[in-house]
Amino acid sequence: MSDAITLINTGLPLATLSLMALILPRWLTPKSTLSHGKVVRAIALSALIIFATGMAIFMALLNTAATSLQDLASRSALTALVWGPLLALSWLGLAISVNRNRSDHMIATEGSQP
Repeated sequence: MSDAITLINTGLPLATLSLMALILPRWLTPKSTLSHGKVVRAIALSALIIFATGMAIFMALLNTAATSLQDLASRSALTALVWGPLLALSWLGLAISVNRNRSDHMIATEGSQP
């Protein structure tokens, strides 16, 4: 792989990982959860999956057996500069959803009490 920045070696991997940062947390978090802990676990698992996917993408792009695990990890970590803030925005959106679910739950339980 050359060091030139192209759509194939830079644009598509970043787009894929960024899309994963927006979709995975929503997919891994139960829709009606009242727990911020479940959101944190979903975000952490998403980050791990995205990081590992980044390593796999760079392993496929470099296409050499001589590529060290450290080199793959450093390349994948650099992509976190792009998908990391998107994952943080997903986290914020999920936290807002949890707070909305909690308030809806409190309203529903207060309405049923005499």
